[in-house]
Amino acid sequence: MQLKAVQLIKPCAVAIRVAFDTDVEPIRKLFKKIGEEIAADPELAPDLIARSRARIGDVEYGTLIIQTKFTAEPGKQSMIRLAALKPVHKAFRETEFGPCPSPLTGDAAAPA
Repeated sequence: MQLKAVQLIKPCAVAIRVAFDTDVEPIRKLFKKIGEEIAADPELAPDLIARSRARIGDVEYGTLIIQTKFTAEPGKQSMIRLAALKPVHKAFRETEFGPCPSPLTGDAAAPA
């Protein structure tokens, strides 16, 4: 009896941090458009198993973490993740909303 290796199919997420007062709707539409483009791409579509809509993943230190998840064939997640991150980066450079840097954690009362 020969055992075969099993590869787990896990969802991969693309997440961005934005200011708490950012309008989430344009970002949601951006992620939706990117998902449609990836699904229509003849090179990437065969490896895409499932995609999901963007959502607010978390609220942390006065910022919103917006994420979208997708499921791809094992070993192909990074290729699809990169295809999703490139247009997100470009859109954030060209629009009024921008990513919010990670908040600094530590003692705010400590002298600089």
